[in-house]
Amino acid sequence: MDSGHGSCLLRDPRIREVVSSALTYFHQDRADTHGYVVMPNHVHVLVPPLGEWQPEQLLHSWKSYTAHEINKR
Repeated sequence: MDSGHGSCLLRDPRIREVVSSALTYFHQDRADTHGYVVMPNHVHVLVPPLGEWQPEQLLHSWKSYTAHEINKR
């Protein structure tokens, strides 16, 4: 993955910004975003959920939102 094989959609700064914004949007509301790295073909994120939020709910929310926004562009 780190070699940049496969689809590298996140190399595009406009697409990378969509992902970065989504990861920080609910900071201190749904999750405590400690850090993230957007690689050309994947994302690393360190983010414990807050309250009743479960990791799979956060992931679904991010992936759904970013997919819709990226497809618009």
